[in-house]
Amino acid sequence: MKIRKYFVANSSSASFVVHKDDVTALQATLIKNHSKEGAKYGILYPEDSWFISESDTKIEGYTSMDNFNMRLFMERIGIDVSKVEWNDNSCDWDEE
Repeated sequence: MKIRKYFVANSSSASFVVHKDDVTALQATLIKNHSKEGAKYGILYPEDSWFISESDTKIEGYTSMDNFNMRLFMERIGIDVSKVEWNDNSCDWDEE
């Protein structure tokens, strides 16, 4: 059983940082265009896009509503998600 440890009503946020050395040019483009490309990879709610910024060395994303499953999207486009730095503040779950 999953038990929610805490929850902030009507609030959900998440962020990630992926280093460009860990993705291909195509994967970087797909991340930047995730809201248009998501449906091609079976991701629900592609209209809920993330705010994406890019520097010379990394791509960062932030969302205040994380209905677009960015982790699943990255897995489906072949990114090793263990190399992605995730910060998910929406809620914590404990397995019991």
